[in-house]
Amino acid sequence: MLQRATAVEVLRFGSLEPGAEEPLDAVAAYLRAHGVSATCSVRPVREISFSERMLTPTVVDASIAELLLSHAADMGANLIVMGGYGHTRAYELVLGGVTRTMRGSMTVSVLMSH
Repeated sequence: MLQRATAVEVLRFGSLEPGAEEPLDAVAAYLRAHGVSATCSVRPVREISFSERMLTPTVVDASIAELLLSHAADMGANLIVMGGYGHTRAYELVLGGVTRTMRGSMTVSVLMSH
């Protein structure tokens, strides 16, 4: 499916520790080995403290999901492929989850794998 796509972009939200290897390099190499030409980019997000996150539990995850959906709209994407990773029910109840937010507000088709 990705080989036939007009464009493939691998997107990661977060920051890279100084001197650390970019994890998207391995993803790009894997895709190239399978005949998929992809662009990779890292989008910075503001880190918030645990106490701030406890007061507004969905702020980080919702913003990442919204950033992803916004980027997909800007790119004219018609499919988002993402991993759907779950946490314990208590963790997600308190801190939320990108997967749950995406399921609740997706504006484009999403293919999730766990």
